[in-house]
Amino acid sequence: MLVTTILEFFSFLKNPSVDKSSKKDCFFKLRHFVQLFLLELPFVGFLLLLMFLLNEYGFIRESADPLRELRGIINLHGYTFFLLLVVIILPFCEELVFRSYLTWPRFFKQKFLIDHFGWIFYASAVLFALVHISNYPDEEINQFIPILISPQFITGLFAGYLRVKFGLLWGFLFHALHNLFLLIVLIAFGGL
Repeated sequence: MLVTTILEFFSFLKNPSVDKSSKKDCFFKLRHFVQLFLLELPFVGFLLLLMFLLNEYGFIRESADPLRELRGIINLHGYTFFLLLVVIILPFCEELVFRSYLTWPRFFKQKFLIDHFGWIFYASAVLFALVHISNYPDEEINQFIPILISPQFITGLFAGYLRVKFGLLWGFLFHALHNLFLLIVLIAFGGL
């Protein structure tokens, strides 16, 4: 089962297309969702470890630390608001902005857009990642930007795939779970 999910995901990434034939039951979607989340964890985990090492060995200055801003939000508004913001509000808004249009019927009645769906799909993931450059205000880290925003790019690929295959709700849930998992890790290791 997991192997099939992995093969389908990477096959989609090789040639993204809008496939309206995947009307599956909720249990199938949930199983696929969990398997994709488990597949994403090693990728993002490796990148987060790399980011930690860059910070630990002084390649990224403390002023470039995005957690500083998050700590400020927590201090100002409390953990409940912060959790609601990072796990519900921001993922919902970002999914609407970056992936809601990926399967709009009117949008894809135009042959040009259908023929270039792969470019559109990848552009949505790249734009999603690029928006997160603002998490790193220090201009001295430009050479590390591709590493620093690659977790968002990978999350954009997974959420976009789920959006196209199963609908906006599944992309949002993936994004929300991703953020929740990161918060748990940051809290557990004393980052927040």
